[in-house]
Amino acid sequence: MTDWLGALRQTERWTTKDGRELALEEMTPAHRDNLVAMYHRKAVTLKRRDDVDLICLVDDHAPVLTFPDGSSASMINDAVDDMLNARIDEDPHAWLDRQPLIRRLRELNAAVTA
Repeated sequence: MTDWLGALRQTERWTTKDGRELALEEMTPAHRDNLVAMYHRKAVTLKRRDDVDLICLVDDHAPVLTFPDGSSASMINDAVDDMLNARIDEDPHAWLDRQPLIRRLRELNAAVTA
């Protein structure tokens, strides 16, 4: 099973559905274009999964302040909340285009056409 999000965070290799590992530089420009297009078809779902992962990470690691009366409040400040809201509202395709794998695939193809 492909780790779609994990693959997005690296810039060296692609594992094909039949298990072969290819260096990105060894892929044809058409293969790289097809990979970018495939990721764009999955952009909404992948971004949603990544958003949930980020929210869970922040929530799991947010320090909690307990007041003398026994009540508690998260110490995540407004800036973090604003960042999370902006991230959630971001266009999935714009988010995808910022990912290391997509940027590297496009760099490689631009070098071929330059």
